[in-house]
Amino acid sequence: MFETIFIKPLFNFLILIYNLLPIKDLGLAVIIFVIIIRLILYPIFKSSLKSQMVISKLQPEITKLQKQYKNDQAKQAEALMELYKTNNFNPLSGFGSLIIQIPILIALYQVFLNGIRNLRFDWLYSFVSKPLTFNTLFLGSIDLFKPSIYLAILAFIFQFVQIYFSSKRTLSTQQKFINRITLFISPFLTLIILIPLPSVISVYWLITTIFSIVQYYFIEKSFKKLDNSSNGKISTT
Repeated sequence: MFETIFIKPLFNFLILIYNLLPIKDLGLAVIIFVIIIRLILYPIFKSSLKSQMVISKLQPEITKLQKQYKNDQAKQAEALMELYKTNNFNPLSGFGSLIIQIPILIALYQVFLNGIRNLRFDWLYSFVSKPLTFNTLFLGSIDLFKPSIYLAILAFIFQFVQIYFSSKRTLSTQQKFINRITLFISPFLTLIILIPLPSVISVYWLITTIFSIVQYYFIEKSFKKLDNSSNGKISTT
């Protein structure tokens, strides 16, 4: 069921892009594929990121209320809900966005790890032609079916940059500590995971990370403008 609803449509879309390219290059097809998918998911990504930014902005007030009503959970919950209401913030908005993204991210990973690596052309729909030639050399030099430490290192570097920028808005001491740990551990885990895998996964990971950094920059810029024009009250709805 999951394969039929998510994996096969994405696999067919990627092969369709490859077929339409005048230059048959799997790497270029993957880049275009990732950009289109990220643009489609942009409203969800924006909602999730905006929720993170708002909760970071409200963190000092949240901490204050938690200390003030630490012995009365009912009043604490009531005060927090009033704070969220005053700032037009829905605490469940980010969670909903995450739930929507999870199956898509899993499917994308399977498209590359299983569909592309194992050449599952039996997944193709009748209107999507099987490629006459399947060029796995990215820019004529990197075989995307083989591991590439260079692409893995690039993915590592850009993930470090992504986490660094996303952690700048963190205000609480606890959040700063967690983000500091994440800043160093997560990129290294990415590097360890990607090194033995086909480099097509590294290309996907790298382009996704770069696109996320660009999206984060523009969303944060938009957030600051809204923040300044609405006296600090930002809606996530």
